[in-house]
Amino acid sequence: MTWRRVALRELGQIVGGGTPKTSISENFGDDYPWITPKDLSRQKERFVSRGERGITTRGLGSSSAKLLPKGTVLLSSRAPIGLTAIAAQPVTTNQGCRSFVPGPEADSLFMYYLLGSMTDEFNRKANGSTFKEISGSTLAGIEVQIPPLPEQRAIAATLGALDDKIESNRRAIALTFEVVTTMLSSGAEHIRLGDIATVTKGLSYKGAGLDDGTGVGALPMLNLASFTTTGELKSAGTKWYTGAFKPQHALSPWEVVLANTDLTQARELLGRGFLVPPQYEGALHTHHTSVVRFFERSEYNLLLWAQLQTAEFRDRAKGFATGTTVAALPPEAVLDFELTVPADLHALLDRARLMIEKAWQLERESETLKATRDELLPELLAGRIRAADLEVAP
Repeated sequence: MTWRRVALRELGQIVGGGTPKTSISENFGDDYPWITPKDLSRQKERFVSRGERGITTRGLGSSSAKLLPKGTVLLSSRAPIGLTAIAAQPVTTNQGCRSFVPGPEADSLFMYYLLGSMTDEFNRKANGSTFKEISGSTLAGIEVQIPPLPEQRAIAATLGALDDKIESNRRAIALTFEVVTTMLSSGAEHIRLGDIATVTKGLSYKGAGLDDGTGVGALPMLNLASFTTTGELKSAGTKWYTGAFKPQHALSPWEVVLANTDLTQARELLGRGFLVPPQYEGALHTHHTSVVRFFERSEYNLLLWAQLQTAEFRDRAKGFATGTTVAALPPEAVLDFELTVPADLHALLDRARLMIEKAWQLERESETLKATRDELLPELLAGRIRAADLEVAP
């Protein structure tokens, strides 16, 4: 089997994007999905169907945006460079994207994995003073090593099988969290949180952080980067600490950690919370976070977590936030929040706990699958391992 080195322009077409005049409201609507780097940064799966906004036929015709076919590999060319996704249907993009439309000798899914592995090279070849950007002509001229089409498809199928399971797990986890939130968010009794719990703010621990957790006694540090908008703990990029710390900042399983500040104007993370999984026992909650600890009723942790996900608490957090540049949620605003207690609380908590434990199990499985995928990807793309020699059974 012979691999060959070719420029991207020989494998497909590089297409830029565009933005219609934003002052003309008729340019924006639901005729065509319109994808931006911001949309790609929020994308959790390989295939994208729509962005935050769409454009109309008028908007498409009055701008440099192009309608791209299903299977196009979308690539952010600035702010940041290298985010990728595959168009699940015909889409358009703004000028912050360069899109690769595969030709007959390139498999779409294979090219997604290949281009996604080349972020460092794209950044090296980008230009710009205010912010770096890789041009369409530069991108088209980059050379890649590529196998025959059957091997491309075999490689894509191998990596895709792992991502299929990872994405399936993610959807199951999201559904679980949604069901638990609904189960535990209605009832007749209300209890002020400050009457049964305290809020402890985290501390900025600096000077002894590690990236890999290999230090003796290293503890993971959970900060604002650990939060998602769906109530999950985001473990990617976790820092580690080996110095002295205050005992009140060490976490126990099932405790609720919430974001007490938000560095974004949208305030999407403000007041978001996650439950501490068992494998994070002893982890430190740090700057921009708080932990809620109940005096006696520790089973209320799960009840509180569920109600932190509701629109009621979202609105409360934004309404009580202070500060303009950086939004902050005062502890007293959290303590004044009233927990809604269902009549059949204990039965519901038993069901919810089992469901959350299953979700955590799926998260651990996904971490293992991601590690396997990330180890295989460079070996397969370099031809050092052949897909036919592997048995991937996620």
